[in-house]
Amino acid sequence: MSILTAQVIKLTDEEYKLIRDMVYEYCGIYFQEHKKYIIENRLSRRLKQLNFTSFKDYYYFLKYDRKKDEELVEIMNLLTINETYFFRELGQLKHMISVAIPELVKSKSDRVLRIWSAACSTGEEPYSISILLKDSGVLPAGYRVEIYGTDLSQDAVAKAKAAKYRKISFRSTEPQYMKYFREQDAEFTVNEDVRLPVKIDRGNLLLPADTGRYRNMDIVFCRNVLIYFDKESKRKVIENLANALQPQGYLYIGHSETLFGISDAFRMNNFGEGIVYTKK
Repeated sequence: MSILTAQVIKLTDEEYKLIRDMVYEYCGIYFQEHKKYIIENRLSRRLKQLNFTSFKDYYYFLKYDRKKDEELVEIMNLLTINETYFFRELGQLKHMISVAIPELVKSKSDRVLRIWSAACSTGEEPYSISILLKDSGVLPAGYRVEIYGTDLSQDAVAKAKAAKYRKISFRSTEPQYMKYFREQDAEFTVNEDVRLPVKIDRGNLLLPADTGRYRNMDIVFCRNVLIYFDKESKRKVIENLANALQPQGYLYIGHSETLFGISDAFRMNNFGEGIVYTKK
């Protein structure tokens, strides 16, 4: 690689604000002033691929070109962080199995359990949920399970649909759960019976048109996502998630996240290993 090829294209403060605001308007992710280097570093290679020499030219492309929507999807692939692994924050998953689902079963009028893994990244979360449901036998006979996984990143969604993972994704996996995977050539593929109830799709949590596809959910997981939004975007996202949930439905968010000052549509419950919110 030549020195010229390796160079990062410089991003002026004016260009940074233009592109940052465009990203914010599109998906609600807000990059603060000191995060300019993230956009500069992650998008420089993309500019070179498209033969742009400045971010200002790239901005006009994003604003006016007929392929602008496709390019915004590509930007999301480059800017979003898809760090996850199987059985992450296991305490919440165990609460779902031991408390949330038994409570829901008592009051449900139908025999369908609907779970949405919002911002599912590369799919480890929805497949973890499917494994735990299968392994625990918590659901009475005759119940149907529907598990939905969505993410903003098209690349992450493609990986989730492929359901093939490397060892790094199992750094928090207890040995008894490995029977739900098939190993070949240093890759682990999720077994078909675990994949069967899981449907993966691309979705923007900020857009009611996307989140509106999910209704009458019993449980929603949206963990370690709100930290990327400003307060107004958090309100919009949580409103969309609340609309997706049935009354008394459960919402799990990240340990460092809170709905305080964001929404009064939920009741908070601290169960020792974490926090869960139930829709009023």
